[in-house]
Amino acid sequence: GDCAGRESQASAMNPTVMALRKGGIRYDSGTDLVRKTLSASASDSGLAQIVQASKEVSHSSLTKVICTVGVKSRTVPELVKLLEAGMNVARFDFSWGSMAYHSATLANLRAAMRETKMLCATMLDTRGPEIGVLLAPEDVSSFDARAPKAPIVLTQGARVTLTVDQTTPASSAFLPVNNPDLVNFVAPGDDVFVGQYLFTGSESSSVYLTVDEVDAANGYVRCTCRNDAKLKGVLLTVQVSNKGDALPTLGEYDTRVIREWAVPNEIDFISLSYCYSAEAVEECRACLAHAGGEGVGVIAKVERLGALRNIDAIVASSDGVILSRGNLGLDMPAEKVFLTQKMVLFKCNAAGKAAVVTRVVDTMTDTPRPTRAEAT
Repeated sequence: GDCAGRESQASAMNPTVMALRKGGIRYDSGTDLVRKTLSASASDSGLAQIVQASKEVSHSSLTKVICTVGVKSRTVPELVKLLEAGMNVARFDFSWGSMAYHSATLANLRAAMRETKMLCATMLDTRGPEIGVLLAPEDVSSFDARAPKAPIVLTQGARVTLTVDQTTPASSAFLPVNNPDLVNFVAPGDDVFVGQYLFTGSESSSVYLTVDEVDAANGYVRCTCRNDAKLKGVLLTVQVSNKGDALPTLGEYDTRVIREWAVPNEIDFISLSYCYSAEAVEECRACLAHAGGEGVGVIAKVERLGALRNIDAIVASSDGVILSRGNLGLDMPAEKVFLTQKMVLFKCNAAGKAAVVTRVVDTMTDTPRPTRAEAT
């Protein structure tokens, strides 16, 4: 009885309850009824304003757009167009180009930001243990007059030798690679990819090789071509399926770029290429801290099957994950990349970490089959 009396007394003191009773209506969960009732007893800046539908028509998207600034898009006018189109992060790919080249691009970006009064974050993509075949001098792009004009033609069944001697001219017989460790971890029977597929999505400019013999003493890896291809451009990538996990994630070149370019230029994020473990993330953070860049974010780039075995630790230690679906598609069937993508996105969302997917392109308008990224 006492409880009922106190409840009745409290109700009588509540103006909202009194308003409901005077109107002869019961409590209803409908937003409109609550809004009307509260408006009679509360100001617009109080609870009534909270339950009203928002009049704000603009909103900030949680999905951000990361653009790799290339040879044709590094001018101020083009960067202005990218900013106005919605670019949120500009990526500087140090797999190609000198620090001076990328410094000029960064200066153009900041000029475009001043012109548009739009902010844009910056991201340095490390080279990592990436193996490449350089077909032109440093900073010479495919659009440069000094770039090679004739492609390297390879035919199915032909023999080609990968050599660590970079003084050997690139030809249909020899392809010089920039990493001498290649001969130390490949073995007969391994599958090797060489080409521009990771950049262009074109199968015709890529060759798949099978390793026949490894001559470590002379620095040769002799292979057989499994398809016809025309290799062109200024840089070809080399990837051995499910091999190379023991190579260091941060090489001497990467640490120098972080120390001499990223930190002095106040870069916002490091995209850590070929990240295999949480230890690699911590190594990158230590390198940044030593250079005075403690506030720089580290985004782990998951490109190989080995990284997926440590994905929980990688997500926990990093500020986010980049899923390099094109590279992952070389270590596993393309249809399996989709399942991997769903798993990693779920883990990133659960941990509240950024998740980035790569290779949003439209090559299906020109080629008969999708890229590994498009297939997912």
